[in-house]
Amino acid sequence: MLYAIILAAGFGTRLARDIRKDETRAFQRLENVPKPLFPVGGATIVDHWLESLYSAGLQESVCTVLVTNAKYQEQFQHWLQQGKYDQVYLVTNTATSEENQQGAIKDLWLAVEYIHKHLLNSADNHSPSYIVIAGDTLVPFLKLEHFVTRFLCSRQTLDSLVLAYEPKDKEDLTRRGVFQVEHTQDGIRALSVIEKPTQPDEAPSSIASIPVYLFSFTLKQDLEDYLFGGIQRNVDALGHFLSWLCSFRIVYLYMTPYRLDIGSLEQYKEALWFVSCLFQGEAGGRHVQRVASETETCWFKECIKGRKENENAVGRALPRVGLIGNPSDGYGGKVISCTIQGCGFAQVIAEPSDTFCIVPHAIHDALEFSSLQEMDETTSACGFYGGLRLLQAACVTFYRLCEQHRQHLTYNCKLHYSSTIPRQVGFGGSSALLIACFRCLSTFYQIPMLQLASLEQWPTIVLECETQLLNISAGLQDRVAQVMEGVIYMDFSELNQGIGKYKRLNRISLPEMYLAWLPRGKFSGTVHSNLGVRWRNKEPLVLETMQLLGQLADKLLENWGRLDASSWALLVDENFEYRRRLLGDQGIGQGNWKMIEIARQEGGLGAKLVGSGGAILCVPRGNPDPLWLCKLQRAFHSNDIHFCKLQVAW
Repeated sequence: MLYAIILAAGFGTRLARDIRKDETRAFQRLENVPKPLFPVGGATIVDHWLESLYSAGLQESVCTVLVTNAKYQEQFQHWLQQGKYDQVYLVTNTATSEENQQGAIKDLWLAVEYIHKHLLNSADNHSPSYIVIAGDTLVPFLKLEHFVTRFLCSRQTLDSLVLAYEPKDKEDLTRRGVFQVEHTQDGIRALSVIEKPTQPDEAPSSIASIPVYLFSFTLKQDLEDYLFGGIQRNVDALGHFLSWLCSFRIVYLYMTPYRLDIGSLEQYKEALWFVSCLFQGEAGGRHVQRVASETETCWFKECIKGRKENENAVGRALPRVGLIGNPSDGYGGKVISCTIQGCGFAQVIAEPSDTFCIVPHAIHDALEFSSLQEMDETTSACGFYGGLRLLQAACVTFYRLCEQHRQHLTYNCKLHYSSTIPRQVGFGGSSALLIACFRCLSTFYQIPMLQLASLEQWPTIVLECETQLLNISAGLQDRVAQVMEGVIYMDFSELNQGIGKYKRLNRISLPEMYLAWLPRGKFSGTVHSNLGVRWRNKEPLVLETMQLLGQLADKLLENWGRLDASSWALLVDENFEYRRRLLGDQGIGQGNWKMIEIARQEGGLGAKLVGSGGAILCVPRGNPDPLWLCKLQRAFHSNDIHFCKLQVAW
């Protein structure tokens, strides 16, 4: 018999604090809800685990004990009374607050003791196995059936099998239990666990724990020895017990690429965004592929059941930069652009509501200030227009698309928006907000974007929100890259119903590249408007230069994966000179010129604008050494210019 133990006795103090401090109040209905009962993808976290156990064919052989505390006992009792599951037993400890909680290891002991007193004899099973699950964790790429089968078939050679992963962000190692490991012919053996190393380089390996464990029948005796063996030991984190266990038991690791925790509000939003990506498929971007790999199967997708009535929806979109080609959008040219990580994202959250409402942003849509000086400073940083008009255009367009497809929207939501993308520097912040809004609405109403239009049509739909509804000068480049995500080659020379030819390029090892941007840019529609008039008037210089820029994009496409850093730098410089030829030195702008000069004179880099102005792409001509990089950073920072390494969001 396999006994499942779900540890759900935490108080979620940090998450509750985050919800209280959140100025939008978009999640306030969940403030007093225990984390395992948070809705994600149409079901609570604990529901997902139980249904995963049942779908793995273990319904007849699994008995589940859920451990909670006195504060949340009533909510779990109400959840159990829904009668969805057989053989689920609730065990409650005496803790009423974080101050008197007894720790996860004692909670585990409480469950094991309950099993032996009340369940084990009735099942007439004297060699039980246990799966122990943290109730605030989801593991999207875990095939639970494989995990359990691997353990049950190996009980002669191992005592425990533990889930583990390698965080892509090494800073995550400082927030996890990290294993000291030994690679053997049977797999990866855990030798010890270090809880939350101070620095990533102090971690004994790059492999971190996921709080899902399989234990053999020795678990009860091991817990007794650990807790009552006469030595005072840490009873809080299970990693301490596991590390002690590794010293005399055979513990192996079962690797999976990713975990979702619900420890903070940001982590909960991340989980909702992950679910949105799964629901949207290609239209949701490539977040799922980035956290794992193209070859991994996300089994969690099978568990998604829509959206619960108290569940928010989250939509996000990334900034983009132009790598090579047409410097402005949509003038019959060709361009290669990419989405980027590390420079923020646009986010829209839909909260269930009685009426439909778009909530003004506290800063971007502010109309009340302490003084005219503050108003001037805010306007200089954020511009005269916030995001309300963009969201309103997206909402109207979404409604009309739904009506065309006879999809009737019968309930309402309240939209909250935010963006951490640097504003007005050519990173595509406005189009990112529109795309995030479409993804959010589509997930909230459970109408897939690809049911309303094809992937190739969506950039044009987003563009028309701006050009037709808001009379903003813009083109397709940003929208194509941000809808499709990755590195995208675009050919606008022959549009078919407003759609060009788009191709996602394979992931390759790129030379190190950097971004620099000004603290304040300018509204990109203003920059585009003059160039658009010249294009429509068929000015020979504009037509010829656009063709030459398109040839640069073709050259990079033909040599994709074969160019070294010097060749990239030459292409980038050539791209900038064509841009200069189009706009003139005055059109380039003083701030942009300053960045280009620093890149060329201080670093010897190839440099070009990444969009309408305000940010540049810098490409070293060889392998930069750390001293050179520090010098270049100082040069930019001393001029109040942001500088960072380019991270392509493949």
